[in-house]
Amino acid sequence: MKKFALIFGCFLSFACEGERIGEGYIRDAQTNQPIDSAAYRDANGGNFFYTDSTGYYYITGPFGGCTFGGCPDYTVEFSKPGYQTKTLGNPDGDVHLETE
Repeated sequence: MKKFALIFGCFLSFACEGERIGEGYIRDAQTNQPIDSAAYRDANGGNFFYTDSTGYYYITGPFGGCTFGGCPDYTVEFSKPGYQTKTLGNPDGDVHLETE
């Protein structure tokens, strides 16, 4: 029984279970103005969400699994016609998009 408890304890020390949260504003890289209706989503697919008139975004992403290198990144894609698509790992804060 002690062996099981030790193995289970070691497993928990390497496990990452939970949710990542990112929020901020999507802005034009040249003017620093907010970008209304910019799309963002999990870069691995899923539904698109859109910024409001202030450029505000809020996204949550699950992470989990037992990894020895740490918790995996949650990758988010930001896009809008006329701008270059930007992909970031664990975004939190302002995102600046460059015009095409």
